Amino acid sequence: MHLILIELEGAFVLDDDVVGFAQSISEVLGVEGFETNWDRYQFQTQSGILQEISQRYRQRPVSSEEMSELDEVLIQQMTKASSTKVPLVCGSVEFLEKLLSSTHFTVALVSTSSEKVARARMSLAQLELGDLPLASSSESVVREHIMLMAMDKAAQQQRSHFAEVTLFAANPASASASHNLGWNLVGIGSQIEAPRHFEDYRNAQEIIATL
Repeated sequence: MHLILIELEGAFVLDDDVVGFAQSISEVLGVEGFETNWDRYQFQTQSGILQEISQRYRQRPVSSEEMSELDEVLIQQMTKASSTKVPLVCGSVEFLEKLLSSTHFTVALVSTSSEKVARARMSLAQLELGDLPLASSSESVVREHIMLMAMDKAAQQQRSHFAEVTLFAANPASASASHNLGWNLVGIGSQIEAPRHFEDYRNAQEIIATL
């Protein structure tokens, strides 16, 4: 069985509100003037960035209550901003449906947001995740750990191990994580370099043929 991991942010959903995320952190933590180029953080995940800012500017870790408050603020912002549904990468739904209908693939989802925010974002995109395994930054600040958790959840659901794992991602940090784990990588969009690369999923059958 071949496991396909899809990173929600960028490789499935196009929503990337840097300003809104920064404003939410400022509101919850009560700090300003922090770096908003998330690439400069050690762990480029929602929980990782929040913890690093808190440690740097408040000299203490984030509490679970603050984590939950950030989720609520982010979801409120997304809901207010979504006069239309959250945009998806072109062809992503049809591509996912083809994978799910195949007996050769198992699919799991990876999110660098918290689970609540990830599910809210997909709901605003009018796409229900159902019982698809999902691992998020609610479980770890480390991208590799999140990916491994997604694989473990899929293995438990399928009651099997996987002969091959392929990650679909749009973030360069995910390319490094995939390499560290020894997994295959398919890059989606213009921000990532990968041996196999597609701008979107419009040629779904062509993409599947490369797996």
